[in-house]
Amino acid sequence: MIESRTYPSAPSCFVRGVDGGKKIRGIKFQLGLEKYGIPLAIDASPANVHDTKGIVPVLRQLAGHDFQGPAIGDLGYRGKRLIYAVPSAA
Repeated sequence: MIESRTYPSAPSCFVRGVDGGKKIRGIKFQLGLEKYGIPLAIDASPANVHDTKGIVPVLRQLAGHDFQGPAIGDLGYRGKRLIYAVPSAA
C-alpha cells in the first residue's frame, strides 16, 4: 500500500511547503507499507510536492528490494507518471 502524510514542521528542520488541500505548512512523508501496516520504504519532501511525484523514490526503493505485486493507493496516486516510475514496470 502507498500512502502520504503531511506534518507541520519548524522552519529550520527541512525545506517546507504548503499542502494546498490540508492548509499545512511543513513536510510530507510518502510511505510504502506492507499489508499489516509495517513500513517498507519512506521518503520525505516539502508538503507542496504532489503525491504522484513524491511517491516515485519510494517505488524505486521497493523495486530495488525486489518487491513484486500491485501497489494500492487512493485517487491521488493515478496517472502515467506512476506507470513509468520504475524502469522494470514499463
